[in-house]
Amino acid sequence: MRQKTQRRWRILRRIDAESRALAETLGIHPVSACVLLNRNLTEPAALQHFLNPSLESLHDPYLMKDMDKAVARLRQAIDGQERVMIHGDYDVDGVAATAMMVRMLSALGVDVTHHIPHRVDEGYGVSAEGIRQAAANGVKLVVTVDCGISAYEEALLARELGLDLIITDHHQPPPAFESQIAYFGAAVAVLNPNRPDCGYPFKGLCGCGVAYKLATALVENLGHPGNALQRAYLDLTALATIADIVPLRDENRAIAQFGLERLSDTKKPGLKALMGVCGIAGKRLSSYHVGFVLGPRLNAAGRLDTAETALNLLLTRDDSEAGRLADALNQLNRERQEEESSTLQDAELMIESGADALGGDILLDSDKALVLASEDWHMGVVGIVASRLAERYVRPTILITMGEDEGKGSGRSIRAFDLKKGLDGCADYLVGYGGHAQAAGLTVTRGQLSQFRARFLQVADEQLGADDLIPVVDIDCELGPRDLTFELVNELRRFEPYGHENPGPVFAIRGAKLLDQCTVGANGKHLKLRVGFWEASYDALWWRKGDNFGRFSRHQLLDLCFSLDINEYQGIPSMQFVVKDVQPS
Repeated sequence: MRQKTQRRWRILRRIDAESRALAETLGIHPVSACVLLNRNLTEPAALQHFLNPSLESLHDPYLMKDMDKAVARLRQAIDGQERVMIHGDYDVDGVAATAMMVRMLSALGVDVTHHIPHRVDEGYGVSAEGIRQAAANGVKLVVTVDCGISAYEEALLARELGLDLIITDHHQPPPAFESQIAYFGAAVAVLNPNRPDCGYPFKGLCGCGVAYKLATALVENLGHPGNALQRAYLDLTALATIADIVPLRDENRAIAQFGLERLSDTKKPGLKALMGVCGIAGKRLSSYHVGFVLGPRLNAAGRLDTAETALNLLLTRDDSEAGRLADALNQLNRERQEEESSTLQDAELMIESGADALGGDILLDSDKALVLASEDWHMGVVGIVASRLAERYVRPTILITMGEDEGKGSGRSIRAFDLKKGLDGCADYLVGYGGHAQAAGLTVTRGQLSQFRARFLQVADEQLGADDLIPVVDIDCELGPRDLTFELVNELRRFEPYGHENPGPVFAIRGAKLLDQCTVGANGKHLKLRVGFWEASYDALWWRKGDNFGRFSRHQLLDLCFSLDINEYQGIPSMQFVVKDVQPS
């Protein structure tokens, strides 16, 4: 495998007069002040909101366009005892939103059913088959969650079949959104803070967050207190908010922080069982536990099989069924990991050989993007593998699972390239596509694969410079040995939960002496260093970097890029580094 390009360290801020002044004002460490300033938190109101989030600060749901129409139609369904279907999506966001709406409407006495498309058989978005099933089963109202903003044809189909449709979504509307007048006529309401004509003050809600706003407005319209909804469903909303990697700013910060508290003490049997099989029951949950422990297991169902397993886990009220479903998800996650590893190895071999399985050329020395295709990949894992490859090779990456006539692809990008806009420039060669700046999905015919690949590489070449392909790690500030205190680590915990647009603080320290090293984990997957300054020494864990064992020699001086953590072993706390990068001093 070719050598990775050395990462460029970018020190975002030094401890200076501004950071010292903020530290004095807030009574915090100057390092903590640097972190806040790097998050563009300078105004008193923004700092207050960030440091002291409150559920009372959540925005009024009725600021979202069409909220009044959506609530009125749901009231009509409740009063008329109509059958309602919730149409979700197969990722954590869509499954959690579906579970929340089904639970809430059931509690209100509504005859409610649901539909989540099968990833392989139906694909992403509102399913025409699901709409037909709804009509055949006596449904009068369909409410989409985490999907539907591009569902023009499906909205018209619903109208033809006599179904009313409420769309709730958070994805960016397609370019033709405003011109689709028939689409507005086919839907009773379209709730999406990213609608160009929506004045909702925060655009970063996930799909479950939008559904939570609808649920809040409906419950309050029915005369129930809003805090009852918070107690019941904030755990699901926080789960989706963190797992969907939306910005943990504004009201998402309050949803995530207080939702994690609810999640830690959840009464839902499925979530309790899943935390049990993961070994995190009773722990203080953080965004890490959602993003890397719970989320992957819930996502595994929709990736490899059907998301119904994950949904049933979130809906069940039976402890024994919850245990069975949690075990099934845990097993699916192991299978997902195996499938992912195999696909990653296959893709890397293609990159090194210079051609993919369908004969497409891969010229890593000249191409500024990667487009790989194979008939053998499971479409449920290509997005994860694309993310790994984009990080490793510092290029926008698209992996396509090719069927007989057309292929389904998933892409991940680098910070310098907006993937959704990049695909806009390739629309003539695609059956369909959608997504965000950093992640997107697409469908392409076998006959147009080579034209799409050529055009996408051309777009990437036009937009990316050589410097964009050099990996950069952002560092909040440099530390000295005297800064390494438990007080600082505990102070930084006030800034949790970490996530998109509020990343965990990253620091650098120079001249650490390497005292010892060893590999840890299955097959020596991870590297554990012991480094020292003067009389103090610390463990430094470098995840997935076991192959770096022996790269540095004993007593060599190293510069470390890392985040700080406290490890508690047998009740004894010790400070440790979670390493991002290591370079010789």
